[in-house]
Amino acid sequence: MYNTFPKISEFIDSNEGHSFLIWKEEDLFPVLSYPARINFIAIFISIEGVMENEINLQPALIDDTHIQVYTHSHAARILRRSDNFKCVGILFSRKYWESTMLHTHPFNALTRLRPCIEVTSAQRKRLLDFYKIIRSQTQDKGNEYNNEIIKHLIIGMFYELGDIYKENIKKTPKDTAGEALMSNFLELIYKHYKEHRDVAFYARELSLSQRYFTTAIRRASGESALKWIEKYVILEAQILLKNTDMSIKEIASSLNFSDTSVFCKYFKRISGMSPDTYRYCK
Repeated sequence: MYNTFPKISEFIDSNEGHSFLIWKEEDLFPVLSYPARINFIAIFISIEGVMENEINLQPALIDDTHIQVYTHSHAARILRRSDNFKCVGILFSRKYWESTMLHTHPFNALTRLRPCIEVTSAQRKRLLDFYKIIRSQTQDKGNEYNNEIIKHLIIGMFYELGDIYKENIKKTPKDTAGEALMSNFLELIYKHYKEHRDVAFYARELSLSQRYFTTAIRRASGESALKWIEKYVILEAQILLKNTDMSIKEIASSLNFSDTSVFCKYFKRISGMSPDTYRYCK
């Protein structure tokens, strides 16, 4: 079917009257060695098996105790899929999402930070029940109120999700100081990596001395603050190289490099290959 995330986004955005897509059990995620950006809204629920992936460089999975919810732009890389993995879901355009007014709900901010969330068997069953009703309703072509019925069912499903997020927050142990700093740092990188690649900027934003900041990040994550910044920059470059027709010069400019040669040297130093080589490798 739509075997790449950009194709899914293109399909959803090109269908103004039918701006959502039902993901069925037979629709398989491709296992990719390269990342893609998910710009559509989606919820994925496992039927059986497990899929391991990364979301914004963080490990995640879909199985019988974890679902994934995308309401913001995320960089995703699928790592492994069990042979028996099957999942269902609902995907829709950002325009459709805004028409439901769900983007104003408090849980919308939580899905940005926690796109992968743990669910109980009862919670998973309720979400699957919503999915089945919505899927069935899409086949009722003779009902003049069908679009409104589906929209309100989707709203109900996401309010159920809001309650699941609320319950998860109650059960989640409070972050340690190091975990909280790491979370705040990654959130800042997500917002500023295109403009700021210097560690000093992030230390200032977090009101910390650069020395304390770099030591604390290494202690919390096992990697340097600079390494995390570089990972985000390279991740975005890889997404643009593999999923767009932008030239190397355009990509360098979009990431605020002074010229193409500086970007190419930066990319090769970190990834071990030139942007051109990466673009055409399988």
